[in-house]
Parts: sequence; C-alpha cells; structure tokens
Amino acid sequence: MAQVVFALLALFLVSLCTGQDFCPKEKCPQYKVVETHQDFEVRLYGATNWITTKLDSTGARDYLAANSRLKNYVKRQAEAVCTGQDFCVGKCPHYKVLEAYPDFEVRLYDASTWITTKVDSSQASDVLAANSQLKDYAKKQTEAGFEIPTDSWPALIKVKDGKGDPEFSLSWFVPPATKTPEDSDPLVQLESKPEATVYVRVFGGAPSIQSGQENATKLREALITAGKNFDHDIYNGAAYESYFSSTHHNEIWIYAA
Repeated sequence: MAQVVFALLALFLVSLCTGQDFCPKEKCPQYKVVETHQDFEVRLYGATNWITTKLDSTGARDYLAANSRLKNYVKRQAEAVCTGQDFCVGKCPHYKVLEAYPDFEVRLYDASTWITTKVDSSQASDVLAANSQLKDYAKKQTEAGFEIPTDSWPALIKVKDGKGDPEFSLSWFVPPATKTPEDSDPLVQLESKPEATVYVRVFGGAPSIQSGQENATKLREALITAGKNFDHDIYNGAAYESYFSSTHHNEIWIYAA
C-alpha cells in the first residue's frame, strides 16, 4: 500500500511541476494531467506537429533505418535554411528545395554541365574503369589549357532500365564558367542538363549499385504514395565523397515527368 501511495504522490508532484519533468519542456509535447490512477494517468495534450515515416517491420534494422530517415529529413531542413547543400564540400550543382517530405525532397536544379562516359556493367571493376576514364580525360584537358576539375561533386551514376539489360553511365559535375573544350573525347561527352525538378532520397553507407537500386525502389514507392509524376525508367545515384571516406552522404535522383 505504501508503494501505491508513493507512486501516486510522485505522479501528483510531477503534475504540479512541469507536467513532464522526465522530458525537457521545450522539446516535448505539452500536456496536463487530468486524472491519476494506480496503473495509468489521463493526460490532456495540446495540438502538436510530427514528422512520420513508414516502419517496414518490427525488426531493429528497420527501426534504425526509419530513425535514420527522420534524422536525414531534419538535417536536410537545416541545410535548406543554410546554403541548401552544406553536405557538399567544393564545387556542386546549385539547387533550391521546393518541398520536403519525410522520405524525399523536391529540388529545382539550375541548368548544369557534366562530363559523361559509359559504364559497361554494374560490376565494381567497370565503375572504377569509367571513373579512371573521366579522371584521365580531365587531366588531359587541363594539360591542354582547359579547366575540367577533379574535385567537383557529386559523381553521378545514371541507370536506365529498359526491356533489355540496364544501361549505365558515370558523370562528373562541371562547375559554371569552367573553360571547356569544344570537341569531346570519343569516350567522354560534354553533357548539358537543363533546369529541372528532381525528387531526391538521401541514404548513408558506402555507395553501391545494389544500395542504389534498393533506395530507388523506396523512392519510387514514396513518389507514388505522394501522387508525384516521375520518370519510371531512369534514376541516378549521387555520391559526394570518396568510396573510402569514413562517412557517406548518398542520394537517389529521379526526375519529375
């Protein structure tokens, strides 16, 4: 009986204080205790706002993945308030955030220029070979008096799903006002992209074709749920750090239709 009295007294004292001394007042939903009982209490909560994402299962891995999505969403909102892309160090394509959802955001990208080469397959060796092709091209053009940088981001892998085998290409961003050659290498093309609306999903971990496919599927599902029109045949995986970096900010881009 004494324990029951003590528990009720504790609840009563809490309600007399902030109503929730166990949680920092400025960071928790506010309420007042209406009734107290031995096994529960009745609270009256004020109106609140929340961000929500789907939890795929009750497994710990899916919980952590959902929690990571919410953290990335909060991070992206902070970035949008700042420069719009604080995660990108160096030369990156400019955009502004038009809309933000728990699982993706809508960006309007400025017109941009890229150097692009074909990737023969999804094998890591072919991706590395394409990366070397772009690196050699940039070096050759720099020696010829042009200004193709090797420190711009993101590295963009385009995946085109067709009736046959998927087609892959790798692109590097070329910053505005860069002095570029008029003629491109037979294996490397200068590609101009117009201003475009892009749906973007952020994810972490070392980038790979497989993780890109998995997150592209999740982004497509989120876009369908949100009623967005988009290109169903093409997606882009964007990486912003070296593969050997200790942290990774990766994105999936799908263009609006």
